[in-house]
Amino acid sequence: MPKTTRTFPTLDAFIDASWGKRPRMDKASCAYYDTIVGRLRKLDSLVRPAIGQLAIMIKRDERFYGCTGFGYEPRDEDYSLDTHLKMCVLREPGLVLEETESGPLISLAAAQHVSAWYGLGDWRTELRLGPIREDPIWTFWRGLDVPMKLRNSLNQLGNPVHIEVLAGDQNVIAWASRGGSRAKLVHRMARMLGRDLSFPALTEELTYERGARIRAIDALWLERATLKRRIDAIMDAGRRGVGAVSLDGVSVTLCEDDDDARIITIADRERLRIVEANLREHLGSLRELGVDDSTPNIHLVRHVAQQLGVPLA
Repeated sequence: MPKTTRTFPTLDAFIDASWGKRPRMDKASCAYYDTIVGRLRKLDSLVRPAIGQLAIMIKRDERFYGCTGFGYEPRDEDYSLDTHLKMCVLREPGLVLEETESGPLISLAAAQHVSAWYGLGDWRTELRLGPIREDPIWTFWRGLDVPMKLRNSLNQLGNPVHIEVLAGDQNVIAWASRGGSRAKLVHRMARMLGRDLSFPALTEELTYERGARIRAIDALWLERATLKRRIDAIMDAGRRGVGAVSLDGVSVTLCEDDDDARIITIADRERLRIVEANLREHLGSLRELGVDDSTPNIHLVRHVAQQLGVPLA
């Protein structure tokens, strides 16, 4: 981060020091000044009443992550929309207004904040110290509430803007309630900041995911039982030197000794390892979602957790 040379007590002092008074003659300069000041005042009016509440900054970029080797030209549909979220509990004075060695800087005042980004098929979150600091102010004001010019038509759904700031618990909840798995992510970020949100969209999303996880556990537990029966039967046949074993009443598996049994069950044992790893992952997710006596099929969930040594609390 650039070194801070001065901090301003008010937005007006920050504007005067960074841009001076509104120009009188040049229309282009007046428009430029009015745009900057208007967006800063709007941001200040959003943040100031929400001191002590949650605030979230949403930053979006359209990017191409493929390879342009061998002369490949990316098509419009190759571009994806990246979304980066930062959440904090606002504290006084709301906006931190600074002059730095590289220019004016504006931040959302907070002791700590949670940063979230999408990667490897899921949202990643990280708790960081300090306020929410974004790009230098000239990039910030150009992006705040400004609609994006997007190449991929699929990315245009919802008319996204470059940078969006929401302040106040109810405004954050309203944004999280729009769907797209936002509710659970916002709930997780808020809990990392010591806030426990509860709202209808979150309840619906958590209920749906609990059900999906429990159905997956049910299917995987049955598959695990089948695999274990097959492995045990083959290993038992090898130990007894039976020579052949029928597992389904039709096909016959040759199995003359222990070595045969171990070779024959390699694929089954590997699949068993994967199944049990998936079961532990689902149980871990259920632990984060929360389960109690009212959870559907809770007896199965607790039995599986006990057998695999996975705590649910």
